[in-house]
Amino acid sequence: MNRFIILGCSICLIWAQNAIHLQAQQSIPPKSVGFGVFGAANFNQHRAGFRELPGIPTTNFYTTIPRPQNDEIIFGDANGWGFTAGGLADIPFSELLALSLRLSYSTHGAQLFSTEQLRVSGLSASGTEVAFADGIVRRELTPNLGTVGIEPILAISPIASVPDFRLYLGGRVGFMIQRSFTQVERLIEPSDPRYIWNNGLIERNQRAEEIPQANPLHLSLIGGLGYDIPLGLSNVILSPEAFYAYSLTPFVSGMTWSANTIRAGISLRYQPRVQIPPKEDPPPKADPPKPDTTSPPVVVKTPPSDSPKTRLDSAQVDPPENRNFKRTPVFKHADENPKGSLSASIAAFMVDSNGVEQPLVRLKVEQFFAWQMYPLMNYIFFDQNAPNVPNRYRLLKSKEETQTFDEKEFHNVNMLRVYYDVINIIGKRMRTIPNAKLQLVGCNNNTGLEAGNMVLSFRRANEIRRYLIDMWDIDSARVTVQARNLPQKPTMSRDSLGIEENRRVEIYSDVWDILKPVLVSDTINVPEPPTIRFRMNIKADDGVARTTLNVKQGDRALKLFSVPGKPDTTLDWSPIIDWNTINDQASAPSLPDDLKFGLDVVDKKGEEAHPTGAIPVELVTVKKKREAGVVDKRLAIYRLILFDFNSPSVGTNNARIIDSFIMDNLQEKSKVDITGFTDKLGNPEVNMKLSSGRAKSVADFIKWRDTQARGVGGTRPQYTNETPEGRIYNRSVEVRVETPIMLQEKDIKKSE
Repeated sequence: MNRFIILGCSICLIWAQNAIHLQAQQSIPPKSVGFGVFGAANFNQHRAGFRELPGIPTTNFYTTIPRPQNDEIIFGDANGWGFTAGGLADIPFSELLALSLRLSYSTHGAQLFSTEQLRVSGLSASGTEVAFADGIVRRELTPNLGTVGIEPILAISPIASVPDFRLYLGGRVGFMIQRSFTQVERLIEPSDPRYIWNNGLIERNQRAEEIPQANPLHLSLIGGLGYDIPLGLSNVILSPEAFYAYSLTPFVSGMTWSANTIRAGISLRYQPRVQIPPKEDPPPKADPPKPDTTSPPVVVKTPPSDSPKTRLDSAQVDPPENRNFKRTPVFKHADENPKGSLSASIAAFMVDSNGVEQPLVRLKVEQFFAWQMYPLMNYIFFDQNAPNVPNRYRLLKSKEETQTFDEKEFHNVNMLRVYYDVINIIGKRMRTIPNAKLQLVGCNNNTGLEAGNMVLSFRRANEIRRYLIDMWDIDSARVTVQARNLPQKPTMSRDSLGIEENRRVEIYSDVWDILKPVLVSDTINVPEPPTIRFRMNIKADDGVARTTLNVKQGDRALKLFSVPGKPDTTLDWSPIIDWNTINDQASAPSLPDDLKFGLDVVDKKGEEAHPTGAIPVELVTVKKKREAGVVDKRLAIYRLILFDFNSPSVGTNNARIIDSFIMDNLQEKSKVDITGFTDKLGNPEVNMKLSSGRAKSVADFIKWRDTQARGVGGTRPQYTNETPEGRIYNRSVEVRVETPIMLQEKDIKKSE
């Protein structure tokens, strides 16, 4: 084998030498490096001969009785379809030889079968006796295999008169990034419906998980051919291609299982030719000038050899009439020469409930007793093509933590902090309500790598199921799993942010108390105005590298905002940051000290600017109000989410929350203030109308005499718009109820 490789390399080198020599003899403009994309359909030829995957029995997965070695129970050869796609760089050595470097993603799917004859039982025709028959059982193994590969391929044009015809020789180093499978045992014969398994079906022992001991590398040799077709577009080449990839490594170490691939497709690349300027004819020799006998000769003095000026300057050789001409330097790039500069400023403004902006000269912070209601969104979102719960969700590390977990301890936190504990809240409630059941529905976004990937959907749901069983000791029979592609009510936006909202697990329960909102008795600090707007102006001739805004009170750091930079080389930039202090109680001002804020800007040359500002704060505590003898008020803040897409209707779930939480707590002098919000997706005008419609529909449902309702669209986001959960919680309606109360002494002590 080695001798053949050496012989092949020698032939390629000799041929390449001749091709380069031929290129030099021809007057063909050489090609420059080309870039493009390619795609192909795969016909996968699996070569297999194994009884079962390591540690994965092919029959009853729960039995401990070893099965006899039966040579007939073998997964054999099979064929299947897939695809390959990626990008390429075409590096020409000559007109007839090039190196095609490719980065590709390839799938290696197929369905493998093994069959076995068994005695199966069923009811007799009369339905009174058990009958036995010879049956055929088929085991189906469906792998979901995907690799990202690097393909160095030599492109040879062996026929000089047909340079567009190419032969390809090379290899592929693939890295296995998808290595899961599904497996099922199916009764094929007899087809009589009386013969079934004990579960009442003709299928049993379904399984979906990672392939054990899967090989991380997939190596193969590649050969193929193609034909370049120049398109009408300048320097754009379309190439039909066909390749055969011969596998060198098995999918599972130590097993007879590999796959060769025939792939057919096209590549599209941009590959201009280098423009060689034509040779210019030498100028004709001019006759030597005749000496001027009427004027004395001009004497040019040359400075001594030891002078700093060792060459003649323009004043010494220019004719007298040009010696006063001022030369202006010409820069290739004007921005490379002026010295960089950086300046920045910052100011704070108040934004009232109607969105009107005014200068902020003083901040009043008033303390209130409050009820805070946090709705539980029954979705867990996942990263692209990933089955594991993202790190932003809080998963407990030990069972001891489950004993002390209490949802009533969510004091002075924002909504997302509660949401990231949603799996633990559900686990705690499932433990205290032993008759409740859960259904977990895994979904994918059904595009790109996730298209049709039901195994991924199943693994996502099963990940949450395993956590509830292992950490919260929930009986496995109480938690069922279902897999589908898109959710039943998907986000219809084609924006990438909208698409990622469909990568989720949906949680349903037959008991409403499992998913009902969290209600917490709290003492909150309400700044007036509730929204502080920071306006900044940054001028950076060299571009901004990093910008942060920090807010603190006394020695306590309240908030740190990262301001995304613009890509411009020269900046005159005026970013705006809105801080909703009520919805961010963990960071809300709570001291009588000045609120200090500072902007830290660093440009791309390392220069820094640090403008600062301060706002006086007046703190009105419950104790102060009691001493002043004023009538105080209790706040209740309710949040409604999960409105239907583009619909202002309240919906069944929100209607139940209003009935259970809001209506029962309204008193004679209660005032209701309703605000509708949306995320940043879609048309701002449509969002404004939608938020107003939702606020009005909630007001119409409550029908309270002292009610104000308005919509603000996406102009005042309460949470980040960069995560799917942040966007969905922004699509909300906030119902704020103010009720006058008489302060009791116990309330005063509680607030202290």
